[in-house]
Amino acid sequence: MMPSFRSATAILALLVSASWVTACAQTPNRGSTVTSTPVTAATSTATPPQASNPAAQMTPAAMWQHYRNSKWGYSLNYPQQWFSLPNYGAPDTDKYFSSENVGAPLQMTKTGIWLTVRVTSGPCAPVGGQVDGQATLVVAGSPIARTYGVLSPPAGEQAWVVDAAVSHSSFCVAFHYVALTQAARDGSLNIADAMITSLSFS
Repeated sequence: MMPSFRSATAILALLVSASWVTACAQTPNRGSTVTSTPVTAATSTATPPQASNPAAQMTPAAMWQHYRNSKWGYSLNYPQQWFSLPNYGAPDTDKYFSSENVGAPLQMTKTGIWLTVRVTSGPCAPVGGQVDGQATLVVAGSPIARTYGVLSPPAGEQAWVVDAAVSHSSFCVAFHYVALTQAARDGSLNIADAMITSLSFS
């Protein structure tokens, strides 16, 4: 990897780490549904994405793959064509998925999207960056906020993001999707919602 690319990847990694994630509601149990679709905030200048299809989000497609984290006691489903990626030396509190088989977000094409699932102790933190809109999802019977927006640091790569977080017991499970284009972010909202609402705890 070239030094300049490593530097850019480090900047994006710091950006992703600094952005965590929406505050969320009650302790979840198993099972999930979606109750509403994305809405554009009154102050948004972005073009709102197409409305989600709640029926398609309640149960992931039959061919979706299942991931279980035995250490942290959570499970989720992800699309058959997505990749469950290695940890790349990150703490075991992080788990990576992507629609493309890459080693870092900056290696994606303009159509790719990268997901970090992060476990942190204590309550869920508020989301960072500009929020363009949000939806209320129900995960295991409890409502949470799923937002979409953009991170535009003074120096570094711009990232289009989707965020959600679920409190469970004494920790938080946060979903942070990163895309290099608004189109990739908006086109992945239905998939993001289905993955988020598939979250369950053992």
